[in-house]
Amino acid sequence: MTLRRRCASLVSALLGIAAIIAPLAAHAYVPPSAFIIKSMAAKHSGVKGIRVRGLVSSFQGGESGGVAGPRFHVSSVFIVEGGVVRSCASDEQGKVLFVAERKIGATLDVPSAVDALLFDSQFRRLATALKKQALPIRTEEELLAMKDEEERRASEVLSLGRWKKSQAWIIGGKDEHAESQLWVEKDTFLPLRLIVDLRASDGPREAQFDNFRFFNEFPYPRLITWVERNQAILREELSDILANPPELKNFGKPLATGMTEAGEAASSEVRDLLRKYFETLR
Repeated sequence: MTLRRRCASLVSALLGIAAIIAPLAAHAYVPPSAFIIKSMAAKHSGVKGIRVRGLVSSFQGGESGGVAGPRFHVSSVFIVEGGVVRSCASDEQGKVLFVAERKIGATLDVPSAVDALLFDSQFRRLATALKKQALPIRTEEELLAMKDEEERRASEVLSLGRWKKSQAWIIGGKDEHAESQLWVEKDTFLPLRLIVDLRASDGPREAQFDNFRFFNEFPYPRLITWVERNQAILREELSDILANPPELKNFGKPLATGMTEAGEAASSEVRDLLRKYFETLR
């Protein structure tokens, strides 16, 4: 074989290898956690506030047993300025059972992180809420403060995974030392799962977000499910959503929170569901 032919064969072989490696390398690339979180927050921009209404139901015998038993309606209003979420639960007759107000990132509880994932357009507030759930979010300032690129890469705890039919970025570890994980759909940057208490003796807990729809370009899941020890406990099903609702005008007024008189008079099953919902999702 002549030198020219040998060179042509080598070039052809290298091009073939490159054609195989390139898509694999692109497939394996995971962006920095700050980029993932900023991309999520950007999807919520352009509104002053959002109102969502839904139906909360409990599961009987786990998810395989279906939704049954007690339920209530819930209306939640988020205002961007201040990052405050106000929620009101009511029965079928419209009687108010429970009222809650929460400021995103101000507490360590899971609902603050769930609200941040679903509503907030401000990166720092969202990152703060997620960090309080032991998620290893690295801000750009934190990365720039590190001595070199090797240290920056080592500080990120990121991987790729698959959830149902979706590929997802996973923020958080997969070993026995991991405390929490956030699964974000790879192509859309929408949250799929927030898993906490991975090291708990009684098993992890998680919020699952399914069937996202866009309402005037604002994404929101049709279904939110709370799962404990791999068993579905309760679910919120979206009824309607409204951008810049009239309730924003009332945010300056004081609000009495907690169980109302009608809530205290409800059945023990309804009271338990109310407490569970406001302890875990909202």
